Amino acid sequence: MRFSVLLLLFTAQLAVAAPTTNTASPDFPQKADDYLQTELKAERFAGSVMVAWSNQIVFMKGYGLANRELEVPNASNTKFRLASVTKQFTALCILLLQEQGKLSVEDPISKFLPDCPSAWSKIRIRHLLTHTSGIPDYISTMMLPSPPEKMMSRLRDKPLEFVPGEQFAYSNSGYILLGYIVEKASGQNYEQFVQQFIFQPLGMKDSGCDRFETILSHRATGYTLHGDTWVNSAYVDRTFPQGDGTLYSSVEDFFRWYQCWREHKLVSAESWNAMVTPAKDNCGFGIFVAQQFDQKLLWHDGRDPGFVTAMCWLPSSDIFVAAFANSDSAHSGEVADNLAALLLDKPLLRPKEQASLRREAGQLEPFVGRYRMVEKPEAICTVTASGERLFLQMTGAPKFELLSETETNFFLKDVPNIHVTFWKDASGKVFRLVSLLAGTESGGHEGKRIEEGDPGAKDTAAIAQESARNLALGKPASASSEESGHAAQNGNDGKMETRWCAAGGAFPQWWQVDLGAVVTLTNTQIIWEHCAQHKYRMEVSSNQTDWKIVADKTAADFPAQASSDEYSAKGRYVRVVISGSEEGSRAGFLEFQLFGSGNRLR
Repeated sequence: MRFSVLLLLFTAQLAVAAPTTNTASPDFPQKADDYLQTELKAERFAGSVMVAWSNQIVFMKGYGLANRELEVPNASNTKFRLASVTKQFTALCILLLQEQGKLSVEDPISKFLPDCPSAWSKIRIRHLLTHTSGIPDYISTMMLPSPPEKMMSRLRDKPLEFVPGEQFAYSNSGYILLGYIVEKASGQNYEQFVQQFIFQPLGMKDSGCDRFETILSHRATGYTLHGDTWVNSAYVDRTFPQGDGTLYSSVEDFFRWYQCWREHKLVSAESWNAMVTPAKDNCGFGIFVAQQFDQKLLWHDGRDPGFVTAMCWLPSSDIFVAAFANSDSAHSGEVADNLAALLLDKPLLRPKEQASLRREAGQLEPFVGRYRMVEKPEAICTVTASGERLFLQMTGAPKFELLSETETNFFLKDVPNIHVTFWKDASGKVFRLVSLLAGTESGGHEGKRIEEGDPGAKDTAAIAQESARNLALGKPASASSEESGHAAQNGNDGKMETRWCAAGGAFPQWWQVDLGAVVTLTNTQIIWEHCAQHKYRMEVSSNQTDWKIVADKTAADFPAQASSDEYSAKGRYVRVVISGSEEGSRAGFLEFQLFGSGNRLR
């Protein structure tokens, strides 16, 4: 998620205050319920919440459906994927191991990582905990199982983004490495360690590692809102439990987690204070430190396909809120803040989109274009306009609507903590954009506008296409096969998708494109080259059950050198099956171009 967690950071230093005794107003439950019913009707939140004050649960309830197909309601024991809220548990694992004498947060990570790149030699465990390592964030391939070793192999030859300890840049990669270090230092896998040393001692029976194959009672299904239609969210593989976002829990269990925080359970007060002492950009160990309602705030949120989670704790008021949602358009962080505001008799925070500026269609055209991300040149940010609405889409990611704060400053409608600023040159032309987590001064991502005709104007699909063609002809690829394969996985509207068959490879091979909605595909073009011994079948479906064959080509249909076919079809899912009739047949490549909306390979 990558895109993953989305953060609001402030300048603050935590001082854990002694618990106070408070009594909630008798009308608080009704106020909280009225507010949440409004959010549910507006489709801004569906999930479960828990509010605790002075070691007592003062409100806990579910809203909406945990499973829309079976009409199962959300409840206090519904299990939600925590996404990046997992990171605070991973941080506590490290502190537990430190108190067991098995590591120190000052240890270099090379002590636990085999064949650690020399560029990582100065990175310490502390840097991973505080997102100050400089290791680039991985580009998530959530649909495929990916062990830590695979992630490290992708990143080991990439330069650090900065000198370790000097800057902040939110990194899921760092927490995957921390999960791996937990395993190396403890001799147990991550899942076993978390269960034995955290969940079991605290009695968190509704918490664990989220595995697709496990039959898990009361597990929520994740949903995505496409226009006015709810659909099942994209599949996320959790075959390998990792420290960045693998856990699930319930709001009821999070009351026990809150008690762990306030009573300094499991580790010493010294370790808890270290965990909440902020480094760069107010980031502690798996937790962020902020200022809210004129007092200190501990918080973190998480975002995965189909899930948005948030927790916050105001130590001086001793208020703890957990808000877990099973829709990826939910505003869980805002819900948590507003429940705390209601309890403190403070004004509700205004939904940010209500304060956005209305822009005329012509005012948005200067921002439209393609921007290559500086730190990850293979990633392209595409900005488009439709009437009075502006949209942003990163390579391989969903499309987000941008709302305007000022002439050049925008924020993501569904993720208001992400700000996007467009920069103009002296002539008034937009030449770059910078995305930044609200409240931060570093860790942003810069994209430079791609002008037509620029040498660097190729998008990732074009790079993959060139590599595939070269491989098919027996020439060196222009990019490594790893990079080419990755680039080919990332689909965008109207972009060229590229795949190739390895010589003598295993057959059949297949892949599937999820368009995100039922659309009519036009000019869907399939091009074969040097694939005379192969055949393919193309099918479409609206439900992944009833498939309609659009094309079924055999080897006899192919000319010696190349073939090009165009089709029109209607469906949400398109899949292509490749087979080969002759072992060792020459490698070929396939160009697969779709004109639809929201397509992504999986």
